[in-house]
Amino acid sequence: MGKHNEGRKKIQKIPKTTNRKTAEIKYAEFITEIMTGKKPEVTEALNSEGKKGSGYTFSGLADKYLEFAKNRRNSIKNRSYEVRALERKFKNKRLEDFGYQDAIRVQNDVIDKNQSRSNANRQAACLKAMFRFAADSEMVDESVYFKIKKCKNLKGEKSRDRYLKQDEFNRLLASCNSYLRNIVIIAVYSGMRKSEILNLKWEQVDLENKIISLYKTKNGENRKVYINSVLYNTLSVMDKKGLYVFLNPETKKPYCDIKKSFKSALEKANIADFRFHDLRHTFASQSAMANTRKGALQKLLGHKTASMTDRYTHFEDDYLRENAENICHSFVIV
Repeated sequence: MGKHNEGRKKIQKIPKTTNRKTAEIKYAEFITEIMTGKKPEVTEALNSEGKKGSGYTFSGLADKYLEFAKNRRNSIKNRSYEVRALERKFKNKRLEDFGYQDAIRVQNDVIDKNQSRSNANRQAACLKAMFRFAADSEMVDESVYFKIKKCKNLKGEKSRDRYLKQDEFNRLLASCNSYLRNIVIIAVYSGMRKSEILNLKWEQVDLENKIISLYKTKNGENRKVYINSVLYNTLSVMDKKGLYVFLNPETKKPYCDIKKSFKSALEKANIADFRFHDLRHTFASQSAMANTRKGALQKLLGHKTASMTDRYTHFEDDYLRENAENICHSFVIV
């Protein structure tokens, strides 16, 4: 009787039919779909009655994590890209089945595609962050997170050595339309990130005291940007009727992105291998070569560590050659 009841319960999980043989065939097909991952929602529902975290798939974690991170990360767009890339890799895999080798696989797959070690480390860091959230949310046992956490960063990351020299800067400005020209100027003379510039509101700009106030920056802290003479001359003549400093006249909203116009300006200026974020490197490098103190530059960039500032600072040969000569003036052969 017990076995008969078990059979009836199983048959009730498939589409209703009055023919037992048909039901058994459909049941077999149903189980096959579950085993091959074509019914992730069923797998999650069936397993949710078991131990803590059982039944959750990686796709389920991806959605919950992005919802959690949406109001907690300023770089959510980049993190969303990383999460979805990981989701395509793991999709219906159950969280409790993850371990150290999965984190290693993430890094290896990136390297196999001839992408940078820094990109491999970013994706591994994203996986760790997701499982930290999963453990805190009791979607999976904390022991799973600690297995993934054991994965170390790949060594040998290369810092990007790209910034604008004077002639490139002049060519770029000449190739920009009016609104993009101001965005580039603010980026180069303030060191602000693209998202900070595009989301900047006039209420954050204090021209009288020459300060721009940034809130909830990438490192989680507020930051002051000190308005120098170039920034002041640029901002003071701009239209201040809208809420945002850079308002799209067509949508009446801030620009979401400027990839196309920036790429077009670079091509017109004949500047290769350059990204918008390299304008921040330009601010750091040109400021350092103008003898801005390292500690001050760290504060201006909003870096928590001096080592991060070092990664943004690059020097031209003429500057290094000039500094190499300094010892000759203070340490003399007699």
